[in-house]
Amino acid sequence: MNTLNMFKLASTSFIAASLLSACGGGDNDPKIDNIPMVPEFTVAEVAGAMIKGAVSNADVSVTALNGSNLTIGAARSTDQNGVFLVELTSDAGFGINTIVKLNVAATDSSAMQCDALRCGDTDFAQATNATAIAGTVFSTLGHLKVPFGNKADGVEDMTLQVNALTTLATRLVELQISQGRNVSTPALMAIAQADMSALLLRVFGWQTGNTNVFTMPVVAADKLENFVKGETCENNDSGEQVCSTQFIDEATIKLSLLNASFAQFSSDENLKSVMDAAYSNLGSALEGKADPLMALRQRIFEAIKIHPLTSELGLTAESVVDLSLALFDEASSSGPLIEVTTASNLAGAVFSARNAISDAESASKAFDSNLDTKWLDHNDWLGAPSKESPSWIQVDFAQAHAVNRVFITSANDAPERDPEDFTVLGSNDGGQTWITLATIIGASFEQRLSRQEFVFTNGQKYLSYRINITKNKNNDTLVQLADIQLVGPVFTTLDHTNIVAGIASASNSIGDAENQDKAFDNDPTTKWLDHNDWQGPPTEEKPSWIQMDFTEAVAVDQLVLISANDAPARDPENFSILASSDDGATWQKLASWVGESFDARGERKAFSFTNQLAFTSYRLEVTKNKNNDGLLQIADIDFVGLEVPGQNHATVTGATYSARFSISDTEGAAQAFDSDINTKWLDHNDWKGAPTVQNPAWLQVALPQAHAVNTLSITSAGDAPERDPESFELLASNDGENWISLGAWAGESFSERSQQRIFGVANALPYTHYRLAISKNANNDGLVQIAEVGMVGPNYAFKDLTTNPSTAFSARFSIGDAESADKAFDGDTNTKWLDHNDWKGAPSTENPAWIQIDFSDPHAVSGLAITSANDAPERDPENFSLLGSNDGGESWTLVSTWVGESWDERLQRRSFDFNNGFEFLSYRLSISKNANNDGLLQIAEIELLGLDK
Repeated sequence: MNTLNMFKLASTSFIAASLLSACGGGDNDPKIDNIPMVPEFTVAEVAGAMIKGAVSNADVSVTALNGSNLTIGAARSTDQNGVFLVELTSDAGFGINTIVKLNVAATDSSAMQCDALRCGDTDFAQATNATAIAGTVFSTLGHLKVPFGNKADGVEDMTLQVNALTTLATRLVELQISQGRNVSTPALMAIAQADMSALLLRVFGWQTGNTNVFTMPVVAADKLENFVKGETCENNDSGEQVCSTQFIDEATIKLSLLNASFAQFSSDENLKSVMDAAYSNLGSALEGKADPLMALRQRIFEAIKIHPLTSELGLTAESVVDLSLALFDEASSSGPLIEVTTASNLAGAVFSARNAISDAESASKAFDSNLDTKWLDHNDWLGAPSKESPSWIQVDFAQAHAVNRVFITSANDAPERDPEDFTVLGSNDGGQTWITLATIIGASFEQRLSRQEFVFTNGQKYLSYRINITKNKNNDTLVQLADIQLVGPVFTTLDHTNIVAGIASASNSIGDAENQDKAFDNDPTTKWLDHNDWQGPPTEEKPSWIQMDFTEAVAVDQLVLISANDAPARDPENFSILASSDDGATWQKLASWVGESFDARGERKAFSFTNQLAFTSYRLEVTKNKNNDGLLQIADIDFVGLEVPGQNHATVTGATYSARFSISDTEGAAQAFDSDINTKWLDHNDWKGAPTVQNPAWLQVALPQAHAVNTLSITSAGDAPERDPESFELLASNDGENWISLGAWAGESFSERSQQRIFGVANALPYTHYRLAISKNANNDGLVQIAEVGMVGPNYAFKDLTTNPSTAFSARFSIGDAESADKAFDGDTNTKWLDHNDWKGAPSTENPAWIQIDFSDPHAVSGLAITSANDAPERDPENFSLLGSNDGGESWTLVSTWVGESWDERLQRRSFDFNNGFEFLSYRLSISKNANNDGLLQIAEIELLGLDK
């Protein structure tokens, strides 16, 4: 199960004001030589509402996150409808331009309109007593800016909404800030709010890409009329007028029901305890713990299920909360990487830029791998870069390359000239048209000559790449940077709709001029327009679809859509991509998206997902458009994917299958690999009970040749969901006796029969045997069953590069020849390297233990595996880094770093995957801390993994 490392439960206090704008708040502050005789005060008015239902008589307080002082006026409470209007006054001589946190605290005098079936002792739509809500604090964040000297006029300068959702999302933003996230500008704060909104809603079980709890207003769910937008009337066949109620949009309804769910509590609980428990479970869920996640979701689900208005609003608890939704997407990888800006590639390249102050600081200096030079753009002294007039630097290669990482090194001086906001563009027509590959906002270089990596999704090759800089650090006229490096995937992708012949079809087209072919003509000025035969908007029951049938199977892992020229109400909002290899007789859903939107006409958006397998047909299925309009339109569709597809290695010719038990030959191990979802493997454990950790059910494939597997697929059987696997592990071996774990999952579930689920693992090493071990099924049943198992992986594999000939090993210290550096690379776990540091104490950041390998030829290493030694776990490495060098160790480049790692067992092999496209002659594992700050450090085996040249 994937977790986000940044979400370790830490203090949620905000970091110092140095991350935020300077005291007082910005450009409107008076200059020191122009201070009025009587310093002016600046006043801002903030309005809003506390919706949980409406909370009256609650205290409102506001804090400026940049540390400036804001004095709140006398009116600081919510009224009977939960509405507030507060005045904020700056110190004399200061303006107001800051991000603020607004709190609404329920007191002993507060009351809440119950917007759940039952709020403690209070029924739906009735006012609660104060004891049920006292002590609960709700929060939100917003950017407040007014002109210097602004006066109060009774009109709000900013409107904020406060509710349960903004409260939890605010805590997530605070947690991000405490862990170093930059929110120093309104744009950066808006991105953080959008990110944390999406994450919060996904925790709740709602995957949506366009729902921001800070900006989308909720309504109080204590009466149906709050949801009514209006009424529409039309005459029926008899000429009688028939009217129907029109509700507000579905996203707002869902948000409002989610907000209301927190008011559902028993008489021995209160609102504060519910919110505290929700935040506790939220934090634990983000650490990857399954039980707290399910507890949080289940409580919300049950509250919505019994809410008096849910069914009247046309929803169900299942339509709001997906209890089985994975919290994190499975880790996806572009595979091995390679540097694009090598000397050989740049030899025939052409460099250009908008401006360069001189030949000595021209565009080519950003690609010369010399940190003592730089590119400096002076813009002819016409002012700072902007969106309308960006600074840019460009490289045109002689041959096309794929790039998905940009490394920028800041120049030697003048940090105010550093790039802050920029886009990365690609072109294949000499710059006539550009594709936006990445948009970076708020880049910051803490030191001079510091190097930063910017990662984005792209596998397609372009001849030209341009970095468009729309803002530098201090809006300075000069822009500069020392070095640019480009890195991309070894195995590239293609837009298959441009390469492979195919036939397009669709559910409907309004006419030949706007038929399905227009979505694949690479012309954003044409479009496909589906009118659904004038029978209404697309739905889940009757989706709109468009399809491409290729003449040969291709692998697609990215969907690209371009919005049409007009009518945003017709844009797709909820959609899925499906694949088939049997002429559409059966379809496999590869990915789904909910709540997507396009901000502009002709906007290009890419949607990536995990798939390595080749199919002959792909279908885009749209179940909702932007405004539930009867018309749906798309300007252009690209199906992008690997040039060389992966393979289900479990089905290769010569593979053999076995299992712990099979109830019969007709439901044996082979039936899980026959590509037929109507058959299954059924393990009865010889009628001795449910699977356990000690005695798991298992299913195994032996391959005739070793292959790398990095994706496990499981399809549930056609009946008996209580037999589905719930907790399981994927194991690998090269002898069928000694197994290593590639990945483990707990608490998984299948919401439908014959449902396929995908589980990614970080593995690029080839093995001949793979085993799926199941330690728990859905109901602790004595029977376990699976319809289909896939062992999918690429048609390449890494190897342990340390086994290459002509390698040399060295270390800081070795306690003796029998436990020297070479013993960590001998392939024997019974030997080890032992560093005693000449008995001078534990390794430290200043004096790390290290072990090194020197190759005869440079290699790009993309994985590290470490096997713990046979004894003394206190000597295991805990904090360590992998470094690379090409000058004999005179200088080192950080490849990757790890903190707080541990080994649960002796002789346990753990792998650490990372992305690296740079080749080095020497690699050093530098260890700054071991498990117990012991004077001895030891490792049984070290493997450096990568593609062999």
